[in-house]
Amino acid sequence: MPAAMYQGLVQAGVPAAAAQEVSNLPPTGALFAAFLGYNHMAHLLPAPVLQQLPQASQQFILGKVFFSELIAPAVMSSLHSAFYISAALSLIAAVASFMRGKKAAPVH
Repeated sequence: MPAAMYQGLVQAGVPAAAAQEVSNLPPTGALFAAFLGYNHMAHLLPAPVLQQLPQASQQFILGKVFFSELIAPAVMSSLHSAFYISAALSLIAAVASFMRGKKAAPVH
């Protein structure tokens, strides 16, 4: 997610140093903010950095679409990995259960 955030901020006109600083923050807060539908770029980017950007860039960065589209590819990639791993573990558990047979273990 840091690389995606950095690239998106730089493409939106944020200076590389400020984009690097914001992209190195822990992603946990960003994920919670995204799930709540909150764009916290106004709090992450220093006010002087935002003020030096053109008005159109400021509105774009602080709008409702920018942040969710910025982190969406990284979140989707992680979700796909989690689901593939879960499917593989479920398959392993099913094979182990099948190999156990129908006889139930005695209860003590």
